[in-house]
Amino acid sequence: WSSDVCSSDLSEFSAAVLAQGPLVLVADQNNSSVVAYSLDTLQFSQVLIPTGSGGLNQAQDLTLHGGYLFVGSWNTLQVMRYNATTMAPAPAAGQGGAVFATDVCNAGLSYSGPGFMKFGPDGNLYVSCDGGGAVERYNGNTGAAMPSATYPSSYAKFAQVAQSAGIDFGPDGHLYVADFGPLGAPYVARDRKSTRLN
Repeated sequence: WSSDVCSSDLSEFSAAVLAQGPLVLVADQNNSSVVAYSLDTLQFSQVLIPTGSGGLNQAQDLTLHGGYLFVGSWNTLQVMRYNATTMAPAPAAGQGGAVFATDVCNAGLSYSGPGFMKFGPDGNLYVSCDGGGAVERYNGNTGAAMPSATYPSSYAKFAQVAQSAGIDFGPDGHLYVADFGPLGAPYVARDRKSTRLN
């Protein structure tokens, strides 16, 4: 049904998250907004985050955590945070708009912007960078970057991963990364795992 939703109502969607209640939240990439659809009818319900709210520019992945909705902002290299009940911008201390984390996936390598996001078992936010096989880590409360000693510009770097995509934590404590493969090549998902978290 996603192709029908995309072609009829959205300019381009990038990710969907099941929210509390009977709604599916959708990041509308080209309109820089977040909209909701009824889970029961698959019909448009409402605009939750209007175009550009809090500085959002080309919405990417969505994740819910601790009463907040986090949205990747591709063109600004930021992660935005909104109150999950009111959808009002909820910036980190010292930030404006809805900015939670800045300079995301901007290590001067082949990164393009923040890709998929996941909160880890340690309560911190992990963001896959579209290109270069990197995953970055941010403090789950403050939004401050938390690089590792091995990779000063990121948390982990996967040499075997050409284009890091979806990320998740397994029951074994490892961070798994899906690889979309080289740009221009057929997409082939391959799972890679990092070292065990401390």
